[in-house]
Amino acid sequence: MEKNKLKELHSKQFRGLAKLSELYLSGNKLRYLPQGIFKGLKQLLILELFDNELKNVSIDNFREIRQLKILSLDTNLMCCHMHKEDADCAFIDNDDFANCENMFKNPVPRKSIWAIGSLSLAGSVFVITWRSVFKDTNTVQSIMLLHLAVSDGLMGAYLITLGVKDLLWRGEYYLHDVKWRSGLACQIIGATSLLSSEVSLMLMALISADRLKNIVFLFRGGALSRKMTQILCAIIWLVGFLLAFFPMFGLRYFEDLTTYHNYYGKSVVCLPLQLSRHKTEGWEYSVSVFVGLNFFLFIFITVAYLAIFISRVRVKNQSANARRETGLAKRVSFIIFTDCLCWMPIIVFGMKSVLEKDYKQTGDLAVWIAVFALPINSVINPILYTLATPKAQEYLGSKMAMLRSFIRSTFYCSEDQEGRRQQDPQEIDDNGQQEGNTIIITL
Repeated sequence: MEKNKLKELHSKQFRGLAKLSELYLSGNKLRYLPQGIFKGLKQLLILELFDNELKNVSIDNFREIRQLKILSLDTNLMCCHMHKEDADCAFIDNDDFANCENMFKNPVPRKSIWAIGSLSLAGSVFVITWRSVFKDTNTVQSIMLLHLAVSDGLMGAYLITLGVKDLLWRGEYYLHDVKWRSGLACQIIGATSLLSSEVSLMLMALISADRLKNIVFLFRGGALSRKMTQILCAIIWLVGFLLAFFPMFGLRYFEDLTTYHNYYGKSVVCLPLQLSRHKTEGWEYSVSVFVGLNFFLFIFITVAYLAIFISRVRVKNQSANARRETGLAKRVSFIIFTDCLCWMPIIVFGMKSVLEKDYKQTGDLAVWIAVFALPINSVINPILYTLATPKAQEYLGSKMAMLRSFIRSTFYCSEDQEGRRQQDPQEIDDNGQQEGNTIIITL
């Protein structure tokens, strides 16, 4: 009965086949198994159900098959419903992230996701607070960096949400996998992650364009105004929102009819990365965004900063303002470099998965890219574009000096008091001895 495009089976489909030993139902379009469908198959030894549209399976479906030795399903998480003493469960696809107990089968991403998410959120809050309290003379730059801090904060919120879900479902994740990956919550946080990463990269491109204009083409055209900067940032957010939430508009192009997953439910972390030769529904869109658009932005940012450095090398006599712009460009170029460094693995492996027919993904590469490569720049950015500025270093340096001075004075004060306590008994003994000697001489 395999590969017959069967969409459903009757609950009494196999009644009267008590001597049936092998049943092959793979390659159909079954979406569910009726209760008691295998009742009476007392001698069934092999059952194949992979390559269907089953959303879930339950141990109750197989209780009547007591002699079952081999069961074949689509994923390792489906096999979690079977106990070891029931039958040997084989699966076609092994989830790179999850196992029966945990959303992250590798403990390193499970622990790191909390650290990276917390640092990202804390860094974003610090940047927003700092730039709101300490006004910068370069208001255009400050506006862009405030928007960048917000986008980085969204990535932190995404990671914390994944950490909370993993904590809530620890020990029984397989019971929630289907509902999670096919539900609205997974789509929303997946879209939030894509929104954060794309807006961040587009803002970096805008910052590099602004630096290019102010340093290389200083006397060509006017500088960006506050109003125009806000408009450009609003356009970037709008484009990012459309890119991220467009797959949720209900288009059939993004519906995967062979599995129960939506566009963002391709992995437990709700990211539609195209990193393998297996192409699911909507893979062209993923490649266009994660590879095409981001590669273009990467090239633009690289060319812009190469032009800036070449221009500064050729200029011998620089004004004070030009030197300030150059110093700012060096700092921001390092930020851009770290962002591109985070994106390059996704771009390179995404291109390899499309161009190379025999491309094989190495180990759980997708796990490390999804958990570390995408969000790590949201942790680095606040340190580089705010803590690395001369104003922040001067302010925080003075505060640290005051703190060290306070600790040093407190420590020395306690040492002096302790020394005096140790000195006092000796002084008393010396004074007493002197008084005693005086009395003896008088008598």
